[in-house]
Amino acid sequence: MATENSITESALRILDVLVQRGAVAGHAIMVRELAQASGLPATDFDRADTYLIEARYIEGTMGRDGMRCLTPAGIEFHQSNQRAVKNHAIAHGLAGYELTAVFTFGVIFVVVLLILAIVFPHPTPFQYLVFRIVLALAASGIAALVPGFIEVNVSKWLRAGGAIAIFVLVYFFSPADLVTEPARSTKEDSEIVQLALGYSRAGRHAQALVTLKSLIDRSPNDHLLQYRYGTILRLASRKTDAVQHLEEAKRIKPDHMPTRMNLAWAYNDLNLTENAKAEAKWVAQNHPLHSDARFLLAYYAYEEGQYMKAKEYYDQIIKADGDGVAHALVYLAETLLTEQQSPENKTKAFDLIVQAFARVGTENNISDGERLVRKVWCDSSSSEKPLYVLRANAKFTALLDRYNASSMGGCLPATQ
Repeated sequence: MATENSITESALRILDVLVQRGAVAGHAIMVRELAQASGLPATDFDRADTYLIEARYIEGTMGRDGMRCLTPAGIEFHQSNQRAVKNHAIAHGLAGYELTAVFTFGVIFVVVLLILAIVFPHPTPFQYLVFRIVLALAASGIAALVPGFIEVNVSKWLRAGGAIAIFVLVYFFSPADLVTEPARSTKEDSEIVQLALGYSRAGRHAQALVTLKSLIDRSPNDHLLQYRYGTILRLASRKTDAVQHLEEAKRIKPDHMPTRMNLAWAYNDLNLTENAKAEAKWVAQNHPLHSDARFLLAYYAYEEGQYMKAKEYYDQIIKADGDGVAHALVYLAETLLTEQQSPENKTKAFDLIVQAFARVGTENNISDGERLVRKVWCDSSSSEKPLYVLRANAKFTALLDRYNASSMGGCLPATQ
């Protein structure tokens, strides 16, 4: 004869299935399905089922094709018998220490995530996804031993109860969003950034910085915001602050080339030559077609009297045939003239300047080119000048109509 204890344990196993399936009013399950899921012998199931119906812990229709669902009294009874539920788990092969391990896992990872939330207040999208998965698992582990009942229905494709319901709730939803002000959308952030950049282009750098400040405070780990804020600070001549924000952008995303190049210029503004060289060398090595880094490195080499190294950097810019070739030709010419004022170097320099003007066309102005043309011509001997006149007539005639003798300080003859 079955004891009251065994009937209660069987009844709790049935209740456990109903709780896990979320079988409350309006979501009943078939008796046949319930009996199979409980794993009880037919006789034990019938006794426990009868007991639960008589005690009004469940309700439904009679027979194996009938339906069953929990009543409020059944939920309360289930909650007040957690010890028996634990015995049910042991009967299915889940030892007590395993339940404790699941609970401990949940507690430990919740604590770890609290620490990570302090260390990474603004995680990247990938970090956020990982944190969310671990938090959902941790919360469901804790929920496994916490009394209570919860049911989650997501449209028509998901219905869950118990620990699984907690996992679904934490992973798919953000409960805090229900009671807090929604975060500003990405579109709104983008509009604010564009507004700030517009202010900066108009020379209103102070207003641009004020506009970006709220975004920086809310998302300090956004490397693009730090980069843009740093570049505007540099335009506003706040050199030290510019370096601070550009260094922060570099820390967040070390391989962002615009950050590294602007940081090089910012270091240059503060006369931190070695720091500027290091950043420019990184850009030159990792972005071979980028000319600004080579211009800066060539400038340092020129100032240090390393004319051969400066010429190498200018040659690299010219061979890349990208931005800044015309200016590279002019600066290469100046390096040749500074290195040695020989007839050969002066002829090479003049040709380089002619190429520079031919490259940019007559609608552009290269003031350094004009200065060097005057230098080559005015510093030349009377025997050298006829050669330059011939070269100018051959390669430079149309351009000299614009840069004529009067604009060149009187050293160049009018074109024929």
